[in-house]
Amino acid sequence: LSSIRAGIPEEGEQRRIAKILGDLDDKIELNRTMNETLEAMARALFKSWFVDFDPVRAKMEGRLPEGMDAETAALFPDRLVESELGMIPEGWEVGVLDDLIGLAIGGDWGSTDPTDVETVSCYCIRGADIPELQNGGIGQMPTRFLKPSSVEKRKLDDGDLAIEISGGSPTQSTGRPVLASHALLKRLAQPLVASNFCRIVKLKKKVLARYVYLWLKGIYDAGELFQYETGTTGIKNLAFSTFSERYPLVVPDPRVVKAFDQMVSQLFSQIQSNSQEAHDLA
Repeated sequence: LSSIRAGIPEEGEQRRIAKILGDLDDKIELNRTMNETLEAMARALFKSWFVDFDPVRAKMEGRLPEGMDAETAALFPDRLVESELGMIPEGWEVGVLDDLIGLAIGGDWGSTDPTDVETVSCYCIRGADIPELQNGGIGQMPTRFLKPSSVEKRKLDDGDLAIEISGGSPTQSTGRPVLASHALLKRLAQPLVASNFCRIVKLKKKVLARYVYLWLKGIYDAGELFQYETGTTGIKNLAFSTFSERYPLVVPDPRVVKAFDQMVSQLFSQIQSNSQEAHDLA
């Protein structure tokens, strides 16, 4: 390397370049921090409405739920009733993820290069891409080639989920979810699928997407999915079918889910916008 000659700008120009790059780095970091705050807001609202049932408890005490207009408050009951999950809002139900799923199908890793039958180029989600996708980025997803019929079945559309079912570590369970949104898909130049280490989930109703995503992320972070893992030596696998048909969840009034989705969808859209800007700056 000592034989390579390189032009070095004078110190003043170096400082000007560094100042510009530093400003860009600061803005990228600010956007990342903003995205963490926006997701924390969405998760806090989920916990308040669907875990702690704060609006219901407020109405039980004869007061308007904090930060909520009367029209939204009217969607919540004013009574909690006993259920297998403990006390839940009156009129709500206890179900399982299977009740909300329209289609669950394994992913497809396809091939590195196009073949006679694998002709459609797609971005393919791997476990390594999930953290950045969750934060609004697009990661370093590889391009894979799949059969047209496979893409038709597995292409992620707005509101679909990809759930990691293989991988993890002794301290990290499998089961990390990714939510496909219109804003994310719009940023990609080709269809989005998931590898065979993931399960693709299409819900019966698109309005459930952000509710289910935040529920899954919450129970993942709480370590609840460790109990559904198999193959603890080497690569671990999530017993997804067992989990989706057994693990109980609260199924709220559809009107409440719709109101929740309208509120948090704005937060998720801003996350995607911030991430697009950070990508452009980088």
